Parts: sequence; structure tokens; C-alpha cells
Amino acid sequence: MCVVCDGSVDPSSVVYLDCSNCDTVMELPESMPNLEYLSIYNTNISQIHIYPKLLALYCYSSSVSSLPSENVKIRKINANNTPLAEIPDTYCRLEVLYANGTNIKEIPSALINLTNLELDNSLIGGISDKLINLDSLVISNTNITELPDTLNYLRYLDISNTKISMIPESMSRLSKLFCRNTSVDPSMLGFGINVHM
Repeated sequence: MCVVCDGSVDPSSVVYLDCSNCDTVMELPESMPNLEYLSIYNTNISQIHIYPKLLALYCYSSSVSSLPSENVKIRKINANNTPLAEIPDTYCRLEVLYANGTNIKEIPSALINLTNLELDNSLIGGISDKLINLDSLVISNTNITELPDTLNYLRYLDISNTKISMIPESMSRLSKLFCRNTSVDPSMLGFGINVHM
């Protein structure tokens, strides 16, 4: 049982809320004006309300299917294995997004501060050429067929089980590449890249 269930804390004073693994909680308080960190993984919670100070959301293996566009300060989201279908384009401060096993089809090009993006086994169809600050990208087991040539800061890339056949030359900082079950030719890549096939 968590503090939401037992009512032991005034929601307006909560900064960090962990309801993870609580099988009792079904709904979060609507008003938590000071909430910065929310952890609700492995719960039946399906709705996230507007929390103006929210910086980090850990909702993996939950029932969350949408996020309010007003949570504009958020910097980190772990939504692995949820029915989440969309990330609001207002999340311009977002730096880390783990959305493996989701229904996400597109990452808004406005999310230019993203440095870590994981979309393994999601419905993503492509990566925007505006996501130029990416350092780590996991798009294995997706329908993506090509990469933009603007990912100059990328160091870690997993394209396993995709139809991607070419790594753009502009990815000169790439140091680790996972490309199992692809047609990428490692001899065409520069030296210093740790390739896992």
C-alpha cells in the first residue's frame, strides 16, 4: 500500500511519489502542485494528471496510454511496456525517453533536447532529422528502414532486426553498434566502432 492509498500524506505537499507495485491504487490525486518525481510502474493507473513541476515519470508496465501536454518541465520518462501511443510535442525539455514496447509511431521533431531514446519493439516508423542531440538510440525490432544523416553526436546505436542497410557517414562519433539480423556491412564502417552482429 502506498501513501495515496492510505491517505497519510497531504497531496499538495508531495514532491516524490512512489506507488510502484501497488495493486490497490487505481487513480492519482488530480492536484499535486509540488510533485517532481512520479513512480507508478507495475500499477493499474491509466491516467496522469497535470503536474506543473513534474521532472521525471516512471510508468513502465502500467496502463498509461496518454500524457497531458501541460507537463512541459518533464525531462525523463520511462514508459516501457505501456499502451502509450504519443509523446506531446510540448515536452521540449525531455532528455531521456524509454518507450520500448509501446504504440508510439512518431517522436515529435520539437523534442530536440533528447539525448537518450529507446523505442525497441514499438510502432515507430522513422526518426526525425531534428533530433540532433541524440547520444544513444535504440530502434531494434521496428519498421524503420533508414537513419537521418543529422545524428552527428550519436555514440550508441541498436538497429538489430530492422531493414536498415546503411549507416550515414555523418555518424563519426559512433562507438558501439548493434546490428544483428540486418544487411549492414561492417567493412563499410569506420575504425573504432565496436560492432555486434
